[in-house]
Formats: sequence, C-alpha cells, structure tokens
Amino acid sequence: MPSPNVTDAFDSGLVGAACAGSTDCFAVGASHTETQNDTLVERWDGAAWSIVASPDPPNSADNELAAVTCRATGSCFAVGSSDHGTLAERWDGASWSLAPSKNPAGATGGALASISCPAVTRCTAVGVVFKSNQQQRLVEVFTPQGVSIVGVPVPSDTKRSGLSGVSCATTTSCFAVGDYHRGPSRRPLLLRYS
Repeated sequence: MPSPNVTDAFDSGLVGAACAGSTDCFAVGASHTETQNDTLVERWDGAAWSIVASPDPPNSADNELAAVTCRATGSCFAVGSSDHGTLAERWDGASWSLAPSKNPAGATGGALASISCPAVTRCTAVGVVFKSNQQQRLVEVFTPQGVSIVGVPVPSDTKRSGLSGVSCATTTSCFAVGDYHRGPSRRPLLLRYS
C-alpha cells in the first residue's frame, strides 16, 4: 500500500502497527535525516495513510518507536527509545504527546520493544536497559498514577538478558518473552505475571 515519506528523510521504516477499528490504525517507526533520527507515526483512516505529528524528547537526536497498541479509538500507547533511554508516547484521540517513562537508577541507556494494554488505565511495556556494560531485561507499568519499574527474575549466572514481546490478557495476567545468555549460548526467556 502507498505510504508517505518524511520530507528530507533519506531512510525511514515502520516496525509496529495497531488498529482500534477498521478505519483507525497506527504504524510507528523512525525517519532519518542528515542530522538526526525522529519518531515516525502514520495513521490509516480507512482510505489512505498519512503522517501524524509525534514529539521527540528535548535535546535528543536519536529517537525511534518500536511498538504501538490501541485499547480504544482515543487511547493508544507507543514505546521505543531515545538518547535519554526509554521513550513512551500517548494518543488521546487528537494528538500524540510524550508520556513519562523510567530508566532504572544507574542505567546508561534503555529501550522499550513491546507494549500491551489490557485496560485503558493499565499498560505493560518490556525491553532492555544497559547498566555497567550489562544488558538486562526491563518491565515498566503505566497507570494513571504514573509509571513504575517492575522487578523480574532471570536465570542465575547470566549478565545479558532482554525482553522483546509482551501480551496481557487482563491487568493481572501477562506473558513476556525474550532471551538470556549463559556463556556463549543464547536461550529463550519466558516470564509470567499473575
């Protein structure tokens, strides 16, 4: 299907999509210009795709969205990464705005790769965080009261792990998937929240 490209962008891509209805869908990713990478959001209205304005964090030149989910027509969340670490944005039915996201204390970077919202008032996002040259899994929960980081287990004797997908059937039942490294081998990681 035809989709628009950002003016002056030499490289663009879409990596996540979600639909609230047959005539209301979003696709997210990033566009790259000579000087920076910007978030990219496109919207389907039932007839055509168009670019929708999406904010980038202040003083950040490397921004991208990796996933989007829509619980209702006026309630979507997108997540990704920026120079400052994790990135989250919220659609309120009229525009996209930055939503608070967290990086654990001592983190040198982070990225959210997937998000699931079993209710308009609760979303769970997963990804990775970098601390002391280690890559560790990251889970953030978004509610009207704010965002919180959830501690999750990982097999012993591993210093590298990450989460790449999450799905929540209810606010108290989620599965997250990813991988962890033990020695030279990469192994599957499956977590359950209940």
